[in-house]
Amino acid sequence: MGGSSLSSCPGSAKRFQNEMERRKENSECQNPTMQRIISTISKNFAEVTKDMSVLLANNLAIFVMGELRGMSSSVAAHITLCSAYKYLHLSQLHPRVKRINYPAWFFLASVYGPDHEELRPYRD
Repeated sequence: MGGSSLSSCPGSAKRFQNEMERRKENSECQNPTMQRIISTISKNFAEVTKDMSVLLANNLAIFVMGELRGMSSSVAAHITLCSAYKYLHLSQLHPRVKRINYPAWFFLASVYGPDHEELRPYRD
């Protein structure tokens, strides 16, 4: 979902919180860093999808779940190791235009915080 297209994934947003709870129970996610990341993403997802269309919420859910598959506490240690970071790197090919697709922004801001030095140029 490189930000250029939307596809329907019916029910993904509705299943999202249950998927996050299952992920928290996963043995690979038992360390404090991953528990914090999953809790933060879950809370932020609930907040932003309240006023979001079902199609956008479903697509955000699919993107985030896909990104979480590659997330670990070692990846969380440095933003450039995160697979969603490639969207920032691609946007830097056009230095005067600071854009990133919303799902990538949401994921990176949830994991690293919206005030992370790499994300600041994309906040506004």
